[in-house]
Amino acid sequence: MHILFVVGKFPELTFILRTVSALAERGHQVTVAARRRGDWRKFQGELPLPKTLKVRYLLPDTDLSDPRRLAALGWGLLKGFFQRPRAVIELWHTCAQQKKAPRATLRQFVGYIPFLFLRADVIQFDFSMTAARYRMLGEILNAPTVVSCRGSDLKRIAHRSHQESQGRIEAIRSASGVHCVSGDLATLVRLLVGREENVWINRPAVPITRILPKTEYSQHQTPVILAVGGLTWVKGFDYLLTALAKLHLMGIDFRAEIAGGGEMRSVLRFSIEDMNLVGVVQLLGEISSNNILQRMRASDIYMVSSHSEGISNAALEAMASGLPVVTTDAGGMAEAVRDGIDGFVVPVRDIAAMTDRITRLLVDPALREQMGRSARARVEAEFSLERQAHVFEEMYASVANHGDIQKTNLL
Repeated sequence: MHILFVVGKFPELTFILRTVSALAERGHQVTVAARRRGDWRKFQGELPLPKTLKVRYLLPDTDLSDPRRLAALGWGLLKGFFQRPRAVIELWHTCAQQKKAPRATLRQFVGYIPFLFLRADVIQFDFSMTAARYRMLGEILNAPTVVSCRGSDLKRIAHRSHQESQGRIEAIRSASGVHCVSGDLATLVRLLVGREENVWINRPAVPITRILPKTEYSQHQTPVILAVGGLTWVKGFDYLLTALAKLHLMGIDFRAEIAGGGEMRSVLRFSIEDMNLVGVVQLLGEISSNNILQRMRASDIYMVSSHSEGISNAALEAMASGLPVVTTDAGGMAEAVRDGIDGFVVPVRDIAAMTDRITRLLVDPALREQMGRSARARVEAEFSLERQAHVFEEMYASVANHGDIQKTNLL
């Protein structure tokens, strides 16, 4: 198939790069169309790209004070007019019929022109906000569309402006198919949009064969707790620090590392000092994916303290690395971590429960090893890239063939 992935920025999210690479490796012609260019230096571990995966950057429609961006826009418009004049004129009329302000019409027109040179049997949008921006793309390319729904874009939709939230809801409602990363999000789609047809649950995946699991579960070193994520309120790191402070006061030996950058870094740094956790808890900042995997293998427990999630890809990587996971039941996390088997699942914001479960793992090396090995087996069975790509293939075939309407597919 010719699969067109439309994203805001590429590369930016490792799990999207891995998904499109896995589909290309299965023989599909995959094109990623991105509004902005990411930093490829951060993704050297994911290279080289498969030969059937191509990346196309769209015409710039912002920051045109930069001469290079302005030149790229001018060249793209000229190329469009010379190579497909009729299609470009028809596109202009289509955009003008939307009755938007002139500037908005022009921006929309510029945004769609590069797609006139692309082929697609199916179009997939990385988030509902991208689908809302390019809501006419399926009609322009005469191809079915799939919208991916992940944790943050749906669960914070009420915090958007009315126009923006309605645009995202309509994009989900009108798509040929909807991809949800968890059953929890499929339920939210039904509640928000009233949609059950062609809603597919395809959970995240990690490259199992490239992630080496722990081979030693030492009983003598100071146990290390690791957490990875953006330093934002939704990740609940302030609650994690409170739990760690309780452990420290109890005299339990441990070290903790938090990897990631974000707006709450200064707040968390102050909290570490205020809670007498200096030397016990370290903020690592943003580190590469390879470095994160190395730190996972050198750690003993992985933490997810989030208030809201889809299913954390970092948690899946930790499980593949052989770590037991203590997680809140935010979003679909309980669909990934089996409570009492691969780790522990506690209620969101329940500091007492979080403290208790971490304590159990800190004082019992045998339990850490048992749960860590179980976590690895769980990811091997249920969260491989091969399984994920296979489910996408089934979904694409369904929407491309305009087959019978299906109820939510729990796969």
